[in-house]
Amino acid sequence: MNPLDAPVPRVRLAVANPPPEREKQSIKLRTALEIAKTPVTQSWLLRPYVERRAQILMYGDAGTYKSFLALHWAMEIARSGCPVLLMSAEGRGLWKRLRAWCIHHVPSVSWEETLEDLPLIAAEYPLNLSDNETLLVVQEAIDKAGITPALVTVDTLARYSDGRAEATNEDATLYLNQLSTAFTTKYDASILVVHHTGHMEKKRARGAYSLTGNTDANFLLERPDITKKLVTVTSGRMKDCEPPEPFEIESHVVGVGELDEQGNEITSLALTYTGNAPVLPEKRPVGKAQKALLGELERLQAIPNSVGVWNDGELREICRGLGFHRNTSRDAVLGLKQMGFLLPTVGGAKLSTGAA
Repeated sequence: MNPLDAPVPRVRLAVANPPPEREKQSIKLRTALEIAKTPVTQSWLLRPYVERRAQILMYGDAGTYKSFLALHWAMEIARSGCPVLLMSAEGRGLWKRLRAWCIHHVPSVSWEETLEDLPLIAAEYPLNLSDNETLLVVQEAIDKAGITPALVTVDTLARYSDGRAEATNEDATLYLNQLSTAFTTKYDASILVVHHTGHMEKKRARGAYSLTGNTDANFLLERPDITKKLVTVTSGRMKDCEPPEPFEIESHVVGVGELDEQGNEITSLALTYTGNAPVLPEKRPVGKAQKALLGELERLQAIPNSVGVWNDGELREICRGLGFHRNTSRDAVLGLKQMGFLLPTVGGAKLSTGAA
């Protein structure tokens, strides 16, 4: 038989089932009057640092007591009766820090009594919170523990992610959104993420700018003199309110009631607020465009009756007036924001007190 005369086989076409109809998303719109007539009261877990349902970034160089301050706030919040989930990759060191806090801050009773009914639970090892399945496992563990956390601390971002959260603004935003969905949406919890500063610039968080730009509040910890146990804490921004004034913390060595293998007392640190206004060192940017922009903003701020607040469009106009190209303008403004010279506020950005 001629191959060309062979019958053509029938091909049965598979017909895909039509996709299920998606539920129509409902969007509620309100008039300006309705919004204004429904006040939203500002609510705090720890005034004036930790708002409810806020996402907070705490960052600093090594040796600035970041983890100790995060624990201090967590303990204060838990002592007020609000449940806390402490995610601490410190592992074996957490027991010492908990004891030291109790012994130092509640000396009238034993640390066992202080911790006995404290609504605080902890994960003591790293987890990849960049992974949605891991977040679901964490939620299951929370639900099994029978608490609804008001605060979740993540200490540190590097130990509780796959590393990509620092890579780009898109990755950082995705990571923060995943945490928000897992903890704020489900439990109404605030989230406190502990992070490191960059290798060269010790005044900005390491990695993508979105880590500071897309959080509701951020706190920079600095230790001006490494020989002293004093750390300055400066707030870069706060959600819907003015940031608190810079404050100073001091560490204290506390014995935890145990001996090591050599018979020496095991110690840890506990923090206290000194009540002193920290002396902030004078700071100036190093880039030519940043210097010029900062100088012009200081000049404008000194004009009588000047509001001293500029939105992004106004900042671009100021840069154009200085003769900057578009990219130079963008980099100069971003640089001043990242280094803390320009602080977010109602209506735009203002000069920090250390820059004025």
